[in-house]
Amino acid sequence: MEGGLRGCSFDVDHIEGALVHLEHHDVTCVAVSRATLAEIEAFKQRMGWRIPWVSSFGSDFNHDYQVSFTKEEIAKGKAYHNYKIQEVEIEEMSG
Repeated sequence: MEGGLRGCSFDVDHIEGALVHLEHHDVTCVAVSRATLAEIEAFKQRMGWRIPWVSSFGSDFNHDYQVSFTKEEIAKGKAYHNYKIQEVEIEEMSG
C-alpha cells in the first residue's frame, strides 16, 4: 500500500484527533483494511497514526460486514450496505 485511499485517509486523520477522547470513555475505534498487515503498519507509521488497525487480507470479513461487493453486485448496481439495499458502483465502501 503505497498510498491510502483519499476518503479513508481523511476519515482516519479525523478519528486520530478523537482517539484521546474515546480512550477516556473506554471506547476503541479500530480500522480494517484488505491490505496485508505489513503494508498497513508501514503506511500507518508513515502517516504517524496511532489507531488500532487490523488486516482482513485473505478473509471474507469485508463481504461478511457488507462493505465489499462482488462483480455481480456491482453489475446489478445494488447491494445490501449499511442495513439496507443501496446503489453500489465500486468494489468497496465505508461501513
